[in-house]
Amino acid sequence: MEDSIAFVIVTFNSGQTIERCLGSIASQGLSRWQIVVVDNASSDNTVEQIRATGISLTLLQNDRNRGFAAACNRGVAATSAGLIILVNPDARLGAGAVEELRSALRSDERIGIVGPRLASPDGELLPSAYRFPTVFQELAFLLRLKPLLTSRPFRWAFGSVLASRFGQFDPHLRRRRVDTIVGACMLIRRSVWEMLGGLDESFFLFYEEKDLCMRAHDAGFWTVFVPEAHAVHEVGVSTRSNELAAAIAKRMSMMRYYSKHKSIAANIVIRAAILVTTFSHLLVEALAVATGRLPRAELGYRLRRWRPVVREALSTMRRGESGRAKPGPFSA
Repeated sequence: MEDSIAFVIVTFNSGQTIERCLGSIASQGLSRWQIVVVDNASSDNTVEQIRATGISLTLLQNDRNRGFAAACNRGVAATSAGLIILVNPDARLGAGAVEELRSALRSDERIGIVGPRLASPDGELLPSAYRFPTVFQELAFLLRLKPLLTSRPFRWAFGSVLASRFGQFDPHLRRRRVDTIVGACMLIRRSVWEMLGGLDESFFLFYEEKDLCMRAHDAGFWTVFVPEAHAVHEVGVSTRSNELAAAIAKRMSMMRYYSKHKSIAANIVIRAAILVTTFSHLLVEALAVATGRLPRAELGYRLRRWRPVVREALSTMRRGESGRAKPGPFSA
């Protein structure tokens, strides 16, 4: 049963990359495999591009954007293979990558999830494995400190301290157990997937793979990084078309993850940081309206879009406990 592999791909306005993704799968030279693509109501030519490849696959089309996790679960439910590999449409598998991942998974029955070494299209190493999210990591992201922390002077002075907190500091050269891998490409045993109940659909976009790896860890399974397997990741091609929605979805999923897995104190710190940075961002945009650089109507639109984030963070702060709100839809 574990000789067979099901590839599940979720697309959303992925017309620029899906052909290359499918081509890289077809060129793996596997004997028993299937591909299921779930399209989240793309408004570009994604579906036409998929059909034009002529590759044998199953295409499932959602009538609306149901989110990444829900679409993944639908795709996996349409398969029967013993191994499931989730692949982003902006990822391309390197030669022999699937066999390397499958071999690693078979090497120890305690391994439940494996992932490859990721690189950009120009060959630059991309962070492929991390520790589970920490307050330090999230504050660096929310306060936009990551470019500073990953700069050459900081690498020289504090590299050993920061190496355990940011994937960018690890050379990604050796196979090892990790907390979580990047969800652009991950191979999972079906038995583990079914035991965990798949992805948590309350994560509309972002953090769903971190949550899955956390739950696998809690169930006694290992997540392993496999540098012998390579993949190219054109980061954020789909989200780039709607960066505002992506930013909102990330913060909602961040709060969901912390409400599910972290302490009350950590929740309060994260939500306070989200509130401060959101209000600061909106203040800058209000000043842009005052100086004529941003239309007033556009500011009103953005205020409406950010309202669920503020509401969720404030409600949690008032309760002093974890929130349970479901992230809003990733749509225009």
